Parts: sequence; C-alpha cells; structure tokens
Amino acid sequence: DLHWANASSTLLLQHFARGLDDRAVLLLVLYRAEPVVGDHPLLSTLGELGRSRRFERIELSGLSRSEMASFLESRSSTRPASSLVDAVSSRSDGNPLFLRELAAATERAGDATGLMEALPQGVREAAESRLRLVSSAARDVLGWAALLGEEFAVAELATARGRARDEVLAALNDAFGAGLVVEDPQRLRYRFTHALIRDAL
Repeated sequence: DLHWANASSTLLLQHFARGLDDRAVLLLVLYRAEPVVGDHPLLSTLGELGRSRRFERIELSGLSRSEMASFLESRSSTRPASSLVDAVSSRSDGNPLFLRELAAATERAGDATGLMEALPQGVREAAESRLRLVSSAARDVLGWAALLGEEFAVAELATARGRARDEVLAALNDAFGAGLVVEDPQRLRYRFTHALIRDAL
C-alpha cells in the first residue's frame, strides 16, 4: 500500500530496489490508481523505480460482468441469475471488495432485493474510510454533491450549498486528491469515482 507510505519509507524502498539489479527477487509494490498531487513521496518513488530496465507497471481495472458472474458462482456452486449479476455489477462497478461484501449481503438476505436500497455494513465501512481521507469541509460539499446526482457542475454545487465557487473548488480538489471524484475539464463537471461513495454520503 505505497499510497500510504511516508517519505522515509519510500526512500528505503528506492534504496532496496537499486540494490536488486540482477538478483532473482520479485519486489511487488501496490498503490491506488488515484491522482497523486503536490509533493507526495509516491511521485518521486515511481519516477525512480521507473528508471530500472526491470521495472514493469501493471494497471488493474475492475472485474468484468462475466468475472463477477464467475465469482458469484464460485461462492454458491450454482449459476447466478442474470438479475443478480446485473444488480451486483451495477452496485460494485467491478470493485472486488465491494463485490465480496455485496455477495455476502445477498447470501444473508437470500436475494438481491435489498442491494439497491441500503448499503451492506462492510461496503459502508470501506466507503467511509475513503471519505475520512478528506477534510470535513470537503465531506460537507460532497454530501451536497451526492444530492445533485452522479455527476455535477461546480456552479450548481456552489449554488446548492450556498458557498463561494472558490471554496467549493478547494473542497473538490481535496476530494480529487483522495480519488473520490474525477474531473471532466471539457465540461467543467465532476463525478463520483464510484456510485457507492455517493451512496455512503
């Protein structure tokens, strides 16, 4: 979880990686594919690691619908109904942690009826832990953004919240840095990175 590492830890990692050269050692480092801004130690570390001819970056994406169906089948030993796969797919967006929690909630309830209503506790806790990464001002603005929908404009959010545009932008920059929202600069709009983040608000 390199995204949590401090400067000392990343310097130690760089020193260790430089010493590997031709040794038969696999060094596996994980970090969230979220915007890294400012003077975050991850920026210089990725640059340093990338200089090695043996460095390889592998980007992981969410699970596909068929992979989610296979996961659900592996848990129950029966082929899941298409409606269940659709419900879990739309709610989890392929996120393995959310998928696992939604599948467990479905097993406890016996069907997927509740998936579109309340968030399972494990999903809520995961989403809330992400929200704790930002300031209370950013959480407040995101709460208002959640009322506007999956996607929203800065101007309409400022109007809804009754705050100056610059204050709202500062809050959104905080949320962007934590990977909670993404920006569409062409349309001057933002959207939540995951529907379950919005639901947790």
